[in-house]
Amino acid sequence: MNNSTTEEEILELEQYFINTLLPNLNVDLNTSGKLGYHRPMLEEAKIRLRKLRGTPIYIYDIITNNLIFISDSKQWLYNNISIHHTKLNQCLDLYLNRFFFLLKL
Repeated sequence: MNNSTTEEEILELEQYFINTLLPNLNVDLNTSGKLGYHRPMLEEAKIRLRKLRGTPIYIYDIITNNLIFISDSKQWLYNNISIHHTKLNQCLDLYLNRFFFLLKL
């Protein structure tokens, strides 16, 4: 393709490849030049999916012997306390000599 290629030609080529390759990752199998019917997920939907699919983590304070927080998922902890997933898995039990991260209530 060159600089003078039209949008119609581009869409025609894209449709050719969709029809020929039958990609399993492309959910919109018709090129129209318009946005597909898939839009970014709403934040509420992300939260609901995280609760349904996530692995809850229970955080206890070892000084007070109290449950102080329940995370809906490991991903929430990765994002919100900036802990790397391997570090979280390593410290499932004791963290910073103060908190227990457990998979069971």
